Amino acid sequence: MFVGEKIFEEINKIGIIGAKGKTTTAKLIMDLLNRNKMRSIHLKGSQLFDVDDKEKPEFEEAAGIMNNTDVGGGLRATPRTNKFQQIIDKIHNDKIQIAIIELSTSDLEKAITNKFQFDSIIHTNTYISEKKSISNDKNLEMIKKRPLRLLSKNGTAIINIDDKSHMQIVEGIGNNIVVPYGFSSKATLTASSIETSSPIVKFTCCLQRGITNKNNIEVEAMEFPVNTGMEGTYNIQNALAAIAQALLLGVSPETISSSFSERKKYSL
Repeated sequence: MFVGEKIFEEINKIGIIGAKGKTTTAKLIMDLLNRNKMRSIHLKGSQLFDVDDKEKPEFEEAAGIMNNTDVGGGLRATPRTNKFQQIIDKIHNDKIQIAIIELSTSDLEKAITNKFQFDSIIHTNTYISEKKSISNDKNLEMIKKRPLRLLSKNGTAIINIDDKSHMQIVEGIGNNIVVPYGFSSKATLTASSIETSSPIVKFTCCLQRGITNKNNIEVEAMEFPVNTGMEGTYNIQNALAAIAQALLLGVSPETISSSFSERKKYSL
C-alpha cells in the first residue's frame, strides 16, 4: 500500500507522463486552477514513492492523524522535518484540492505496484519527433506498463494524438473517457490560426467536440483565443493539454483565455 494513500483519497489527483513537457504542462495547469481559486499542489512522483524506511512510521502516524483525529481543528503542531510531513502540512494547511504529479518511468512502476489511482492521466509525448524512433528504452517501458491502468473508475485520459504511441497508450483502457489533443483533425482539442510572428506564440483553441466536466456540465464545441506567454510552437501542445484538464475540472473557457492573457510571459 502507498504510505500516504489516505491523505490523497479526498483530493483530485492528476498524473502526467511522457518524455518531455511534463513540468511545463503541470505548471500551466496549476496556474489555471489557482487563478480559478482551485487550490493545487505540484509534486514529483519521487516525493511520494521514494520513501526512506526511517520516514515511514512518522508519515503513517501523520496520515492517521489527518484522517482519524481532529486535534484543535487540524493537524497537531508537532515539529517535523521530513519531506512527507512538509507535503502533508501543505495539503492540510492550504486546503489543497488537487495534486498535479509528474511521473517518471520509475515513479510509474511504483505507482502501479502500490495501486495508486489517478482521476486524470495526461500523456505529453513518448516520441521526440516523427523522424526519430522512441526516445529511449525507459519510454518504451512506460508504454508497456499500460499507465492508464492507474485511472480511477471515472478517470479521464488526456492523450497527445500527434504522438505515434497514442494508440498503444490507450490500448485496453476500458470505459474511461479519452480526450485527445493535438494538431490532428481527430483531436477533441486543437489549435488553429497560430501566430508565430513574435517570439510569444498565440493561437485559437478549438474544442471540436463537446465534453462533460466534473460537474456534469456539457461544455459545447467552441473557439477562444490563447496567448501562451511562451516561445516555441512545441508549447502549443503543452498548453492544449493544460486547457483540456482545466475544462474537465470546470474552469470556463473565458477564465482560461483571460488567465493566459494576464500572464505576459510564463517562466517555465
